[in-house]
Amino acid sequence: MPNTNARVSEVDVTVAVFRFLGASPSGEASVDQLKAALPAYLDLGREDRAPSCIRQGEQVWEQQLRNFINHRLKPGNPIKEGLVSFMDGHIALTPAGRDQITRQVLAGRQP
Repeated sequence: MPNTNARVSEVDVTVAVFRFLGASPSGEASVDQLKAALPAYLDLGREDRAPSCIRQGEQVWEQQLRNFINHRLKPGNPIKEGLVSFMDGHIALTPAGRDQITRQVLAGRQP
């Protein structure tokens, strides 16, 4: 059943980023590509799809993607932990990130 009200979390968005990058042959994407693709990887509710009060032309869920990038220096963030890199508006899986996805899949968990 589709999500009609609950908001997605930053963890949900992080998992979606990993799933998208893991499925990409290059393992990388621009932020704009992620914004276009991630709704297919997330169960977005009405609140997520509402227009952002902070940024015109964006939906509320896109704040979680910006947080993923903006909090890149905080411990626990996949960028800080070396699982993905961020440069010039592009996010890319690192070898450690690819290994993490492989371990998750082999363990029967969804990356």
